Amino acid sequence: MAQDTHNLDAAREALIAIGDRATSDWLILTDGQPEVGIVLAADGAIALTCGGLLQDSRTAPRSLAQVELTRALPEGYASEASLFGLGSPALTELLLEKTGKLTALEPAASVARAFLGLRDHSFDIRSGKLRLISPWSFANGIVAPLSPLAVVHQASRRRDPAMCRAFTDLVRGRLAKGPASDEPVRLLIVPPFSGGTLSMAGFLAKAADELGSMGKLVVWPMELAVEAESLRARPTTACVRGESSEAPELAVPPRPAGFFRKCATSLAGQAADFRPHLILALAQAPLDESGVETLKDACPDACVAFWFVEDFQRFTYVRGIAAAWDLFLHIQGRFMDRTLRDWGVRKAAYLPPCADADFFKPREAPAHYKAQVSFMGAAYPNRLRILGDLDRTLGLAGLTADNFKIFGSGWEAAGPGLKARLFDGGRRMTAEETALVYAGGEVNLNIHSGPGEGFDPGSGFVNPRTFELAATGAFQLCDPRPLMEGLFSNEEIAVVPSPEDLPEFVLDWLARPTDRARAGAAARIRTLAAHLYRHRLEAAFRIAFGT
Repeated sequence: MAQDTHNLDAAREALIAIGDRATSDWLILTDGQPEVGIVLAADGAIALTCGGLLQDSRTAPRSLAQVELTRALPEGYASEASLFGLGSPALTELLLEKTGKLTALEPAASVARAFLGLRDHSFDIRSGKLRLISPWSFANGIVAPLSPLAVVHQASRRRDPAMCRAFTDLVRGRLAKGPASDEPVRLLIVPPFSGGTLSMAGFLAKAADELGSMGKLVVWPMELAVEAESLRARPTTACVRGESSEAPELAVPPRPAGFFRKCATSLAGQAADFRPHLILALAQAPLDESGVETLKDACPDACVAFWFVEDFQRFTYVRGIAAAWDLFLHIQGRFMDRTLRDWGVRKAAYLPPCADADFFKPREAPAHYKAQVSFMGAAYPNRLRILGDLDRTLGLAGLTADNFKIFGSGWEAAGPGLKARLFDGGRRMTAEETALVYAGGEVNLNIHSGPGEGFDPGSGFVNPRTFELAATGAFQLCDPRPLMEGLFSNEEIAVVPSPEDLPEFVLDWLARPTDRARAGAAARIRTLAAHLYRHRLEAAFRIAFGT
């Protein structure tokens, strides 16, 4: 089915007549534009394809449009509306019929051309009944006031989720204002119910106080905490072990949507009372995409942010929520940048882990937490293989179970040699015990988790354990991490080139107590200067508010 170029020309002339030459010129843009086709649906309505994908119902676009508007528009509504996406001619025409004025943002010029070529819209444009916004105008803030009633064409949203999110936020008036120059930042911290990031929430609240900000930690109602524990205990075949200083955790316990709704309702109430400038949710906090939207509606002036301190390649739940946040903070730097763009995340920043130096500090540990060689963490496949090989070598060197200890749970698949080295049979360690384990180790092994048999530099991130050991002043042997440069030097943290080199490095450093002490002290000095929670919180404030 051919498009009528006369209709498109008339629309461009109308745009020029109202002073919008930029949008008129955008309509003829061809570089980088998806191919658009026109098909006839079963009900006789016209539907579009974009990049080979149908943008509407194949059978009844008009009926689908009517259903969408019944949901979106109050009964009898005849005022202004805002629309994201022109991919459904049936939906757009019905909106023009039902409302007094329609403002539409379309990400692709080729789709806009196809829609405007279907009939003559020049009168609608000249009269102001139809207002078109180009992506360029939108990105540069050249946008007239928008109706708060927004309709989103879902296929268009899938084509450009980041622009859709920005559009709906603008329509709802969701622009983070930040504090006044003489006003402390009000920070609301959203913790999980359990897991390695739970202690982070308390450390962040403490750091907010140190900075003179008003930090408030969300307190979950007891009934939700009980429900979360019961859901976490349910068996699941989709368990993902967490990267934590403490012990294995389910990355995303199976939680039904009803549970998330209750959490979002509780959180929105606490947020509305506190009126925060920044809401910072931590990894594994009980919020899905709908919950984030509830939070935004409750606090329209706040920046709603998420700090993801896990590996996106294993903790895949994050894909479903990443684009929902105003600000997405993560620990994987350039290793995650492209993925975030593909997911439609509008604003993201690298914010590495850190430590609380009052909690993780040099101290004398009780004898049962001491070891010449110590490892704290969960049993990932690469750790099982690497530590299994190390166990055999150290056994030949005469290191008994009292000299080489493994702390933490989840080691059921370990061989007999490793199991003999498990502390208390391999149980979960508290955060307080973890700090003592770090202080009690002479050579602390820091092997980042991986799904293979060797080191896993491809994930890029530097784990929280690195910073916590450093804050303790403990000596650590770490596997190569691409993002370590700029965080710590080789004089502060010793790096083992390969798993095969690990036994030699362990035995060598065991014989050099003075050098170990020097490296541990230097790592603590670096942590105190650059890697505390207040440093990360200051960075988050700058990223969120530009100050």
